[in-house]
Amino acid sequence: SYRDSKGEIKGIGISFLDRVSEMTGLIFEYELFENISEALGNDFDLYLNAAKIYAPDNMILSKPYLKSETIICMNSSLDSRELHNKKFASISGGKLPEGIREENVIYYDNREDTLNAIEKGIADYSYGNAYSVAFYTLQNGYKNIVTIPKGIEEREYCVGVPDGNEILLSI
Repeated sequence: SYRDSKGEIKGIGISFLDRVSEMTGLIFEYELFENISEALGNDFDLYLNAAKIYAPDNMILSKPYLKSETIICMNSSLDSRELHNKKFASISGGKLPEGIREENVIYYDNREDTLNAIEKGIADYSYGNAYSVAFYTLQNGYKNIVTIPKGIEEREYCVGVPDGNEILLSI
């Protein structure tokens, strides 16, 4: 999710809930946060773009409304076969992929920040879903990033509800 040039919140999750609104008559209000921790620190009824890798244990997830493959994003100066002990850009609040050691991680608030760090050579590589990486690459015109399908996990994006609000998922 992101703000467009008019300041409106846009994205695949918003489009999904707009469709739900058309079908049910429900009206949704949206709030966009800079990072996962800030969003989870608030008391909302629904969370968009919730993924298993970022959702806390007390959040219940809907069936996915979007599935995407995971791709590796890396600085073009690197060899993809030599990423061991390189700097991995991760989004704060997410779980580290298998094989990534904590001492090699630099944390950022969001996907765009991880890509900016890779572009500038501050971080070496990261994993992301194909949709968000393509969006930010087109928007920001990255010249120093290459992407490679990784096949390590399929990213599934859901509506998340806090434990106790399961009835909302029946909608």
